[in-house]
Amino acid sequence: MVNNIIQIIHNTSDKWSGSPTTNEGDKYLITWKLPQLDDQDNEKNEQRLEQRTEYADKALITAVKIISEIRRMWKYHESEKTLWCT
Repeated sequence: MVNNIIQIIHNTSDKWSGSPTTNEGDKYLITWKLPQLDDQDNEKNEQRLEQRTEYADKALITAVKIISEIRRMWKYHESEKTLWCT
């Protein structure tokens, strides 16, 4: 069960450009490398700000997808238990 959750975290974060970096017990940290802003080039900064916004969206989508996949897996395991018990 734990390995399935870890696999969900890694697969989902990889799909949405994130990197699972550390885990401490039951906590996982997923990071996205944001582009650096340039002090002189305003046009590049606009593009990079758009990229940062895109990464923020991807981070939110990743969190929602991980939760929904874990719930789906949990419901599957619960229904499987019911079938074996009857």
